[in-house]
Amino acid sequence: MKYAYTSSVPDYEVLRNKSNLSFTVLVVLTMGSTLYYLDTINMVDRDPRYRYPHIQPDVVDPIAIKRNPWYPEEILNKPHEIIAPKEDYDEKRMILYHDMVSEYDARIFGAYVHSLSIPLSPEFGPADELWQIDEDNHYKGFRIINRAIFGLTDQDIEKIYNRQGNFEPLKHLLSDELRICLTVAYDELCTVRAYRGDLPIYDAMGPSVGKFVRRVIGDEGWHYSKFLRLVKRYHPDEIAKALEIVNQIRAAEGLPYQQTFVMDHIEDVFTTKLFDEAENVLKKNLLK
Repeated sequence: MKYAYTSSVPDYEVLRNKSNLSFTVLVVLTMGSTLYYLDTINMVDRDPRYRYPHIQPDVVDPIAIKRNPWYPEEILNKPHEIIAPKEDYDEKRMILYHDMVSEYDARIFGAYVHSLSIPLSPEFGPADELWQIDEDNHYKGFRIINRAIFGLTDQDIEKIYNRQGNFEPLKHLLSDELRICLTVAYDELCTVRAYRGDLPIYDAMGPSVGKFVRRVIGDEGWHYSKFLRLVKRYHPDEIAKALEIVNQIRAAEGLPYQQTFVMDHIEDVFTTKLFDEAENVLKKNLLK
C-alpha cells in the first residue's frame, strides 16, 4: 500500500492578503488507481503572521501556539544572489535535493497518519496543522534554492508531487499517538543536529540561504518540543513505555528510506554519534 498527497489547491499556492489566509487541503490515500478520501483540513482566517490555529482545545496552556511564523519567499527573495557551490557541486546538489524532497514528504506522512483509525488527544490536530504548515514552508524554501542554482525544472517538481511512501517497515513505530509523537520528536531532533552540521554548506550559498536554514532549524526544534509536550501532557503514565519505544526507534536506523518523512537519515551528516545523542537527549527530556 502506497501513500501520497494531493491538494485541492496545488502546492499550497494560495491567495494571501494582510489579514486572511483561506484554503482547503484535501488529503487522500491512493491505492492503485482509486482515491480514498481521508481528511479535509479547513484553514480559514488563519494568516500565519498572526496567532494560529484559531481553534484551540479548552486548555490553559495550548501546545499549538506559534508566535513567530515566517515565509521562505520573504527570506529567499533574491534567488539570483544565491551562490552555486564551486566545489563538490554534485554532492551538494544531492544534499539540497534530499533536503527539499524529504521536507515535501511531510505531506505523505500526514496522509498516512490521517488514514489511521487511532484515538488522538485534543491537541494533536492543532499541533499537526502547524507542523504541516512549517514543513511546507521548508519544502518551498529548498525548492527556491534548487531552482536558483541546481536547475530544478517544472518537470522535476511534477515528479516530486508523484512521490509515494511505504510505511510498512515503520508501522510498529506509528501504531498509536504515543509512538507517532516519539518518532517525530526523535526525527526532528536528528534533523536539527544534521542541519547544524551542514551549516557551512548552506552559508557558502549566501546570507539568505544561511538565514533560511537557521529558521528551519528553529522550526524543527520547536516541533521537537511540541511533540514531546504532547507525550508528557497526554501520556504521563506511559513514560517507562516511552523509553522502550525510543529504543525501538533508534534500532530502526539504517532501514532504507521510502519517502516517509521520518527516518530520512541517508546523508553523511547523520552519524551513529548523532543518533545516539538524539536518543539520549529525548530520554533525558522524557524523565524531566
